[in-house]
Order: sequence, then C-alpha cells, then structure tokens
Amino acid sequence: NNTVSNTNSSSFANKNSNSTTTGGRTSVTKLDLAKWEQDSAAYGNTDFLDGEFTMSSRSKGFYYVLAGTEDQKAVNADVALTVRNVDNADTTLGYGLVFHSQTTPLQQGYALLLDSKKKRYRIVHHEPKKETAVVNWTKSDAILDGTSENTLEVRDLSDRIDIYINGKKVNSIKNVYGFANGVVGLYSGDGIKAG
Repeated sequence: NNTVSNTNSSSFANKNSNSTTTGGRTSVTKLDLAKWEQDSAAYGNTDFLDGEFTMSSRSKGFYYVLAGTEDQKAVNADVALTVRNVDNADTTLGYGLVFHSQTTPLQQGYALLLDSKKKRYRIVHHEPKKETAVVNWTKSDAILDGTSENTLEVRDLSDRIDIYINGKKVNSIKNVYGFANGVVGLYSGDGIKAG
C-alpha cells in the first residue's frame, strides 16, 4: 500500500486566464501554473523556473497531489495538460492530470497517470487514504517516451469521460467516483520530477 500524501490547495488562484470559443465548448481557460508553486510542503516539492512548473513527491512509494480552486472546474469541460518526465526516471505510480477532484486533494476524484519510460498509462480514483485502479497500467503507442512532452486530455461528457493522450482517444470511463463539482489538479509519484 502506498502512503497517501497531499496538500491543501485552497490558496491557489488563477488570475491570468484567457477565454475563447473552441471545439463546441463555450470557453477555454488557461491556468497559470506559476501560482501553484508551494513555498514548502511536507509531502512534495514544487518549482517554477524558466516558464516550467515542476513537482515531485518527497520519495519513492509516495505520491504528491495538488488540486485547484473551486473556479477551476473539470465538470462538463475538456481539460488538457502537457507534462513530461524531466529525468526519464522509473515510476510505479506515474504522474499526470487530476480531474473531478475535491479542492482538498485525495478525498474524491480521478487521475490520469503516465509512465512515459514504459509507454503506459493508468487511471485511478481517490477516496480518503485509498487509491484504486479504474484502468490498470495499459501500454499505448500514443505515448511519447523518455523526456518527451505528452498531452493528457479528459473530455467530460454527459454519460462518460473520454481519455486522450496526444490527441488520440485511448479509453473511456463512466463517472462513478468523481466529485460532483470537481476541479483539476496535478499528480506526481515515486519522487520523479514531472514538468
């Protein structure tokens, strides 16, 4: 069993957002991840340097999750994140995108996680002190390996959530465990530096 690590993200705010009309959705909001940097966290590290936000858990076997504020909803939205494994490090937990989460991380919600070194992904859901696989590790040619950037996307539809990696649909799940007014977030496990 992995030890659950989290931090309260209630101080996060997105003051720099752009709204446009694309792909059938009414607006697009870009989050300023510089505002997600934590001064000091007991469970993980964050940094914003040269325009890149990076985060990592403190050590192997642990994960670190940040969740957005109430104005950063993932419900009835398309959410995308471009992420990479900065050092091409090994991971059994993965790194990636949190969605349909409570603003207090790891209480209720999902995460779409990558292991680019092995070109695989998994989807998990969270409840207090528990992480459960919705989709076990699955190989995908859609994933770029090594330190390459990968774009993770979830599209919240009325009857399902479609999962995309680099523009290719890789899976679809029913929203059984998501928080009704869920927000987006970030996840990094095993002490790897995700950027």
